[in-house]
Amino acid sequence: MAIAALHGWWALAGTRGLRAVIPERDDGTPLFRPGRIGTAAVALALAGASGLVAQQALGLPGPFPAALLLPGGLLLALALIARAVGERQYLGLFKTRRQSLFALLDTGLYTPLCLFLGLATAAVCLL
Repeated sequence: MAIAALHGWWALAGTRGLRAVIPERDDGTPLFRPGRIGTAAVALALAGASGLVAQQALGLPGPFPAALLLPGGLLLALALIARAVGERQYLGLFKTRRQSLFALLDTGLYTPLCLFLGLATAAVCLL
């Protein structure tokens, strides 16, 4: 939920810290420029993912149908683990570009966090 809230802040007006969370080309230009609507959609998706895992973990009624908890949770776990593996150039375990601020944070924080959250989500769903 904290990551969702951060994206919500960026979607509304925030700009602080953006350089640290967007991959850069070798010349320092951002790989993409996220818009406010896209960032808000990411915030909502992250909040939904957090809610799905919480509902599955706590076993309480919630907004997600019970039949979707296991497949949705496993799909989320797969997506997080795939993010940790990366796309071989700008992000993930096997990235080749490693000198930007984003790349350094990706190696030390973002990739390990995605791997942990993916494995933890899988454990919540399967145990």
